Amino acid sequence: MRSPFKASYRENGDIIIVKIVGKMFGCPNFEEILYDPVNEQLDRGFRKFVLDMSRVRYITSIGVSFINAIYTSIKNDHGEIVLCGQNDRVLSVFHVAELDRLYTSYPDVEKAIASFGGTMLKQAEEGVSEISRTIM
Repeated sequence: MRSPFKASYRENGDIIIVKIVGKMFGCPNFEEILYDPVNEQLDRGFRKFVLDMSRVRYITSIGVSFINAIYTSIKNDHGEIVLCGQNDRVLSVFHVAELDRLYTSYPDVEKAIASFGGTMLKQAEEGVSEISRTIM
């Protein structure tokens, strides 16, 4: 079964940017798409994560539970995570679940990175690399 969403991972200095694309609802391979890759980055020493949701068209409570799982994993490993780019539909789901109080959100990736004291690096600059896989 094909996943309703995919994720890609990019290093920006000491920050991992996780870009999610698609609709976040029931997904049999959630661990392969989000959970395991985030934990791999934690194992590599990364502790700052930006979850770019600008291309998430729709999210259900199951999708929110996926985000809660990676949030818990990151926090348990003394990391930080911020969200960015959510559309009104996604923001309303977070608001109804009162998760907008738990997560810090920014309008775009640049502001999310700046919240960590970083700057958005161009792909050609040192410290930026696409992690080798996009998982579907």
